[in-house]
Amino acid sequence: MSLEATLADSCGRALDRFLGRVGTTPYEAKRARRYLERLTDYKEVVIEMNTNGFKKARATQPTRLGGHPRIKVSATGEYLIARQMGVLAALKDWAKRARFEIALR
Repeated sequence: MSLEATLADSCGRALDRFLGRVGTTPYEAKRARRYLERLTDYKEVVIEMNTNGFKKARATQPTRLGGHPRIKVSATGEYLIARQMGVLAALKDWAKRARFEIALR
């Protein structure tokens, strides 16, 4: 499963736990909130990078057809950003408490 799919699936499940839609302990809800906060911060960073972070590169490097290349964060880059921002650690912590299996190791 891709990182994007894993984060999307886990986000929905963490939100259900945080909002009390399924049986959960206060400890689990706290971990779910921590994960959701990190995930929100991560998503904002990636969106910012994809929309504004590469404007200078696009402005200075036109393609041979005269347009500007579409530059965006790669899947590997997104993984590394998520890891650096603590998203993956928060996901693993919450998943362990919620007994939610994830494919990330």
